[in-house]
Amino acid sequence: MSDKYIEILRSPIRENPRKVFLTHIRTGREFTFQEIADISAKIATVLAKKGIVKGDKIGIVLPNCPEFIFLYFAFMQAGAIAIPVNINLHPKEIAYILENSDAKAVYYGTTINEEIIQTIDALDGILKFPLEVMGEESSGSKGTSLLGSMEMMKAASGELFPVIQDDDTQLIVYTSGTMGRPKGVMLAYKTTIGNILAMLEMHQVTADYKFYTILPLSYLGGFYNQTLLPFIAGAAIALERMFDTKVVISFWDTVIKHKINAIWLVPSILSLLLQADRKENGVSYCKQGGIKHAFVGTAPLPDALKKKFTSRYAIPLYENYGLSELLWVTTNAPTLPEIMGVGRCLAGVQVHIVDDCGNRLARGMTGEVVVISPYTLQSYYKNEKEVKDPFQNGVFYTGDIGYIDENEYLHITDRKKDIINKGGINISPKEIEDTILQYPGVTDSAVVGIADEVYGEKIVACVMVNGEVRESDIKTHCRENLAVFKIPQKVLFLDSFPRGVTGKTQKNKLKEMVEVQDKR
Repeated sequence: MSDKYIEILRSPIRENPRKVFLTHIRTGREFTFQEIADISAKIATVLAKKGIVKGDKIGIVLPNCPEFIFLYFAFMQAGAIAIPVNINLHPKEIAYILENSDAKAVYYGTTINEEIIQTIDALDGILKFPLEVMGEESSGSKGTSLLGSMEMMKAASGELFPVIQDDDTQLIVYTSGTMGRPKGVMLAYKTTIGNILAMLEMHQVTADYKFYTILPLSYLGGFYNQTLLPFIAGAAIALERMFDTKVVISFWDTVIKHKINAIWLVPSILSLLLQADRKENGVSYCKQGGIKHAFVGTAPLPDALKKKFTSRYAIPLYENYGLSELLWVTTNAPTLPEIMGVGRCLAGVQVHIVDDCGNRLARGMTGEVVVISPYTLQSYYKNEKEVKDPFQNGVFYTGDIGYIDENEYLHITDRKKDIINKGGINISPKEIEDTILQYPGVTDSAVVGIADEVYGEKIVACVMVNGEVRESDIKTHCRENLAVFKIPQKVLFLDSFPRGVTGKTQKNKLKEMVEVQDKR
């Protein structure tokens, strides 16, 4: 097999070993490209002694921390497949992912939710590695330090990524699907690295870029967008805790202190920054040229929010479009003549607009967005049949609605599929509906997402009941079974749902009803 893309992965370490790649904002510690290689190689040696071999799956249940990044690269050194897991998921959801992925081992933080720790400890047949992570005080559970002594960092690592090849699976990312249960998206090295190279070509990212890594490392936004892309580019990152209100308040102070010049945002962060930047030091920094590049992705960017942000900060926002199954599809970039919609296709990617019968539509006409790309998932883990649904003769039906203008820019106008995108995270309505239907007295449930200035979309549960059921009952039940970010912000009790001739709930009409009530 060819290892063209693995050579690309080795290049930054060989070309600039002493350059600092990772700065941990919370502790101030710095790690060079060579130290990343040395640490990850040592961890890979430990894994081999524990019986981990190439192709084994290993879960990572950690907050944003340097250890998360070390493990990603250690698995690359060992040929293991990373299964990143969000610590904000419900313990039942975390258990499902670890069991469904056939994880042979799991690393988890001693500072995470105690119920999650107990759930992981109760799993049979999985090696457990509890970790004390940098900058986090232990909650009482004992773990080990991943780094150990400083000698580990100074030790030579030998050959870089010796066992992996281009076609090998790099990671399995679990993403919400329309059928409720999360699906494991299998991504190969040739896919992730090839897609990054196409993105770098359009954006001309150079080694003097320093990215602010604030999205969860357990999702592609944090690892792929804000860590692996800068690594391949030979750039640097400043690693922050997962984005929250504290990060909002200190955002521009941190950017200025660490001389960050590349930011990758989601619409909800843009909205919060506009509200929180009272000192306007961010405005001054941007207008003085402090930010070279501002990417926006993972969720639709409302035009009003885009105009407000660009007007205030005087920097262009390069919006892009992609899916977990396809990675980046289109992007706006400084190499293009203008910024329009969600940009133009990456090299090698084709986007077309089709009608309900699959017929290709002319420029300017609205229909479903379909993609032909070399950067597609290998499969859904344990579900090869389901991957065939969105693919038809090599064409991926995205479920999004849009059009391509006369200048080849893609515009997304609506979402055909029911997935709710809250704060850049895809959430399955069916999963929430199924949970609500388990509550006594509930006869039917339909969940929709409606526009929200902060989160992009908020979750509204429409419920039909037989008996005395309160909104607080539904929310408490969801809280006991779902991640916090999946709990409906509002519960509406209705006598009936709008339905089609087959009895299926017409969510478009239901959503219109909810939007009218929400404005009252």
